[in-house]
Amino acid sequence: MVDAHGTTELVTLDRLPPEAQLLFSAPQDNLFASLLWWHIVGAYAASAGEHAACAIVSTDNRISMALPVCCDAKGRMRSSLSSPYNFLCPPVFAPGADIVASGRTFGAFCYRYGSVRFDEWPADDPPSMAFIAGVDESGMSVLPFDHFGNWYEPVEGRSFDDYLAVRPGSLRSTVRRKLRAARQNTHFKLVTGDADLQDGIDDFAAIYQKSWKQAEPFPEFTENAMRALASAGLLRLGLLYADEKPIAVQFWAVSGGHAQLHKLAHDERAAALSPGTILTALMIESLLREGGIKELDFGRGDDPYKQLWTSHRRQRIGFILANRYRPAGILAIGQARLGSFKRALRGAIQTQTEAI
Repeated sequence: MVDAHGTTELVTLDRLPPEAQLLFSAPQDNLFASLLWWHIVGAYAASAGEHAACAIVSTDNRISMALPVCCDAKGRMRSSLSSPYNFLCPPVFAPGADIVASGRTFGAFCYRYGSVRFDEWPADDPPSMAFIAGVDESGMSVLPFDHFGNWYEPVEGRSFDDYLAVRPGSLRSTVRRKLRAARQNTHFKLVTGDADLQDGIDDFAAIYQKSWKQAEPFPEFTENAMRALASAGLLRLGLLYADEKPIAVQFWAVSGGHAQLHKLAHDERAAALSPGTILTALMIESLLREGGIKELDFGRGDDPYKQLWTSHRRQRIGFILANRYRPAGILAIGQARLGSFKRALRGAIQTQTEAI
């Protein structure tokens, strides 16, 4: 589409022009801003009838922004390339790009749709917020929402003992007690490359089936992500064994100094050994010994256990871009206003209840 600000086009990931490819990071530097990750998501986490693409914005006759998106069978953009596996899915920008102008151009492109959803964005990222300000200037209604919390712990320059010393007292005593026993009764294995990868994947799948976890919505994703990340040197697959049998598994990735926990599970029949606690401690100990780790990232959601292992929380947000002149946009705006009213009402009721 051509408008007063520039152009926006949708291109499949395998046909990105070189200039657009250069906007993405190497996976070793920033996994969720890399084409490696988005190729994995597009290949193994797309719903039936949908495919991965990239929205490319050009301003001042050069590509200024790229955003992985999801399109339907007719090539219409539906959303950002969201999945249950992403920690982030924001746009990437060219150095020196006019980000607000890029937002206006993208917003003008979105005007053809009733509504489009974008999520998994950082709430504290100035370029992303500048982009959304530009979208708002285009005339599209921007309806923000909280998506999920992300718990993390800065660990640069810290040893495992340093890290453990600032954890809650109950966790410290449990870890120390359980680790003493575990070093006698269990065996820890770390898979980082192709060696032992298939055995590790098989053991991961076996434990996942025996755990409390629900079946994966995209069953092929985790195995193929592990293989791709192992080839890139980013995989950290931890396995805990007792009597030569796996009892706990954790899938981590390391990128740009961030150690990211993607998946974990344990065999509930081994609960007396606290295999999840033991393996988490062993993985963090291994990661910090490896060196170069600046942050432990526990991924999506506010699960209570994460607050034992980390001290910091940041918000991930999303937006509905709604066209107020199309039925789907009118509906999205109405739903957003109703949601705001309900939240305000609940807050007022809670305030009154506390005052009684």
